[in-house]
This record gives sequence, structure tokens and C-alpha cells, in this order.
Amino acid sequence: MRPLLILLAVLLLGACDRVSTRDNAADEWHGFGNDGAELHYSPLDEIDVGNVSGLKLAWFADLPQGNSATGPVMAEGKVFITTGHGHVRAFDAATGKPLWDHDSLAREASKGVQLQLGWGPKGLAYEQGRVFLGTHDGRLIALTASDGTKLWEQRDYPAGDMRYTDGPVRAFGGKVLIGHGGADYTPLRGYVTAYDAASGKRLWRFHTVPGDEPSAGGDKAAELMQRSWPGGWTNPDGSRRGGGGTVWNALSHDPELGLIYIGVGNGFPYNQTVRSPEGGDNLFLSSIVAVKEDTGEY
Repeated sequence: MRPLLILLAVLLLGACDRVSTRDNAADEWHGFGNDGAELHYSPLDEIDVGNVSGLKLAWFADLPQGNSATGPVMAEGKVFITTGHGHVRAFDAATGKPLWDHDSLAREASKGVQLQLGWGPKGLAYEQGRVFLGTHDGRLIALTASDGTKLWEQRDYPAGDMRYTDGPVRAFGGKVLIGHGGADYTPLRGYVTAYDAASGKRLWRFHTVPGDEPSAGGDKAAELMQRSWPGGWTNPDGSRRGGGGTVWNALSHDPELGLIYIGVGNGFPYNQTVRSPEGGDNLFLSSIVAVKEDTGEY
């Protein structure tokens, strides 16, 4: 098989020689949706219907075989991508010259069935000189954007767990947010965790379905969840009979309101008559939930 190519097209038109007056943030792309609102929008207007036909290939990079279902991040004159199960690569945005790479060795860390779950990380996040990666095996890693030096690493769930991380992490307001998948395979208890972007310290964790471990959501969220699972969520032997609610991708941020919006996934088992025979809304499965960005409180 031929090496996978990443192609970056830029406009090469002599007529477009004006100097941009926008600040760096407008000229960059810091994450999956670009900003906390996940608008996937850039205000740049150099490319339009009148000159889009003049786009030409500026450079490309050969990548190793393997999964590269990722959106690039652009900051500080560099393009950052992730390949495989957690390999970060940085290129000069103008020339395509490789600058540095960091291998998280997630493929080796993932064991057995877990390696077959998901598709590897689908994106990175950048904030204040740092690049953040969620690895397939459940680690959150912060790297310097300048040279790829590892600043810190935190494990978001135990090694060998049936969870997996394949959605892009989000970074805004001095925090890094990470979720995970896995509710297609086992009745685990989904959650989102916020970490301090500078130190890696865990700030809060919001659970999306009820359970025994306390959640940052607070008493109100706990009461809502418990009422909506009228028959409980455990078997007589203490094992979970129902759960899920993993947050494998959708996260957004409203800085004016100070809220994080969480898109919660499916339950396990899918069939509610098995998951919760007594009925109920089974909160917060398949829901949009808002929590306070500083505390994770519902």
C-alpha cells in the first residue's frame, strides 16, 4: 500500500498580496471546531467564489500506514496532526517541513480487545503554547507546541478498561476536557473530566448516569438521575445491569455564561427493557447537559 498522504492546499495567487490585519487567533485553528462554540468557522476571507479555482497544492507529507481520521490543528506557524492510536506530528505550516513528533506508545499500552475499540484519536487541541492529546488507552498528555516536549500526563481511566478515547479533547479557559467511548460494549458509567491545562491537575468529573462514586454534578443531578432509573442500575451481586452515557465527542463552551455543554451518548444495553425494565427516562442518556465550567456542577 502506498503511504497515506496529507494534502494541504493553499491559495497561490499573485493578486492576493494584501497583509492581513487580523490577530493570530483569527488566522489559526485551535481544535476540532476551532473555538469553544464548535462553529467550525473561520472569519478569513482571502479565499472566495472568485478565486477558489486557483487553489494549488503547496506541500504534502508522507504518513505511515494506519488510521489518520483526524482534523489538523494550526497554531504558531505549525500544523499539528495525530495518527494511529496517539502519535502527534508537527509540520511547518508554510513549507511542510517536519518539525517534531511524539509517540505516546498507545498501541503498545492498549491490550487485547481494547486495541480493537474505536478508531484512535480524531483530533488535538491547542491552547497557550500547549498541544493536548487524548490517547486510545485513556491518557491525557500535554506537549509543548514549540518542540513536542511532554509537560504532563494523566490517566483518565484505568489501564485495560473497556473504555477508549477516540474523540478529540477540548481546551478552553485554562481547562482541558476529555470524554471517552465504550458504552456500545459494556454497562460502564460514562463521564467527562476537566483538567488544569497548565499542571494537569484533575479539577472535576461529571458522571452522566447514576452510580456509587460521587459526581461533580451535585445533589440536584444525582437526584434527577436516581429518580429516572426507578429500578436501580445494579444487579443483586452488585454488578451494573444498565449504564452507558459515554461522551465520545460532543463538547462545547459558552464563556459568557460560564457553561460547558455535553452531548451524552447511548445507554447499554440499547434495549431499555433489559437496561431498565421498570422504565424511566434513564437520565442523562442521549441528552444535552449543561454544567458550570469551573466546578462541573449541574
